[in-house]
Amino acid sequence: MLPFYAQPLPSSYPAVMPLLDTLGLTEEVEALFPKRWDNGVTHADVLTVLLLMILDFGGPRPISRVNEWAEQFGIDLLLGIDPAKLHDDKIGHTLDALVPVTEAGECDLSLVADLHNQFAHTAITRWGISTEMLHYDFTDIGLHGAFTDSELARRGKGPTRRQLQLGLNSAAGSGFPILSTVHPGATNHTVSVPENLAALMQRLPGQSFCVVTDAGGGSYDNFRAYNDAGQHFISARQLQEWEQEKMRAIPHKQFELTEHRSRRDERFWVHRCDWAVHPKDRRDELMLSAVVVLSENKLLTDQKKARKQMRELLKRLVEIAGYAGSRGNYSRPDYVRKMAENALNKYADAGEFVQVEVSDEPALSWWVDWAGFARYMRVLGRYVLFTNLPEDEYSAEYVLEQYRGRHVVEASYRQLKSDLEIAPLHMHKDNRLLAMAAIWVIALMLLSLLQLLARRAELETKRGQALTGRELLQNLLAVTAVTCTIAGQIRASVGQLSQPAQRYLTAMNFPDPQHWLKVPPIDMQLISGI
Repeated sequence: MLPFYAQPLPSSYPAVMPLLDTLGLTEEVEALFPKRWDNGVTHADVLTVLLLMILDFGGPRPISRVNEWAEQFGIDLLLGIDPAKLHDDKIGHTLDALVPVTEAGECDLSLVADLHNQFAHTAITRWGISTEMLHYDFTDIGLHGAFTDSELARRGKGPTRRQLQLGLNSAAGSGFPILSTVHPGATNHTVSVPENLAALMQRLPGQSFCVVTDAGGGSYDNFRAYNDAGQHFISARQLQEWEQEKMRAIPHKQFELTEHRSRRDERFWVHRCDWAVHPKDRRDELMLSAVVVLSENKLLTDQKKARKQMRELLKRLVEIAGYAGSRGNYSRPDYVRKMAENALNKYADAGEFVQVEVSDEPALSWWVDWAGFARYMRVLGRYVLFTNLPEDEYSAEYVLEQYRGRHVVEASYRQLKSDLEIAPLHMHKDNRLLAMAAIWVIALMLLSLLQLLARRAELETKRGQALTGRELLQNLLAVTAVTCTIAGQIRASVGQLSQPAQRYLTAMNFPDPQHWLKVPPIDMQLISGI
């Protein structure tokens, strides 16, 4: 009787390996930075193992125990390599090869850029990913571990937590990351459009695209950069006081109800007009097309906030009035007036409609322009989107829809922060931290591709919602192989997957999980003859 053993396998491999094979990870890595020493493990093997571990559903795992994880989950069956050889030196050597350090002590990111470029090009070509509309934003990645003298890993939230910042250009709809940049954490980064545009135009040569950013990317210089480069943009922007007045002065009857709705059936109205952007420190004004949006949900939220401000302001004025004329500073009219003005400034939105008067006693009195406050409440819920898209080709509703598509990219960022984490991550060199950031981006590429293919296959969860890449991987939990040794040769057969997992893999045209094992399957006829 032959002894059989159950060997767990990485739960993500049935869905991840087909993508890595199509992207040509092994070929691209070997072409860019072939291994320089031989212990039977290539750089492509290390990257594959790290990606499988990051995408394996089961929580963050320490990078220092990659070999233990590889042994636990049968990497020898999957890749044909000895897990013991995935030690710290080998992992570090691969990270150093991915982001080498020059003789001048600078991190060379050219190989990372080439690798990402090849993957992006292959994905765009193979799966027809549209690059006409791109989202651009920054997100922070939390790090757990020791980072000695790191210029990248800065202290962020929490007493010991560090972070770095990642800038991403992601394709609208799919969330596929086209371009990435790494920046020191815990700092405010101004979106550098000229540099980003130059990199995008190099990655997407000869293509026209439109970049969507939030208010962090909306500025006169950035808008001018898009125009000069012959590319388009859609962006929010912090409005000056006179611009806010202009926005609120637009009569409600000039807004048109859109067919676009939020996932909670929120309604939107839009009004399109010309808008001159002319900062004080610039001579030339920039004439843009503005889409003024009235959001039903934002209107209710803003009105609730305004009413709360008015309540808090009046409550504070009652307190000051009660103190007026008492001992100490409140016996002085100038101090009572100062406290009242501080309250008006603190609750500025409501304070605009409140006038105060301080008598010599001193005594504080006030009155409220309730009619003006009511008019103000009716013009809340608005914001402005700026664009240089031709008005005769792109409607105001189209501009709104593209801007609101940011939720797809933001969902990718949430996955990057929570689902793709390695902890603890002990790095003493910034080049290795940059290499890990590059690997995270590749993992995000894979997740976004899984989600794209799942939606094209019209796959849904049990609740009838569109299947996400992460939910697909969750359904691949507990992938197990049955192993035995026959005539000195290890054989293994992958156990039956759950019905949802089998349905998902079949719908996405992925090979049978057995296809990826490096050992022959168990032949039941051969066993019966022994």
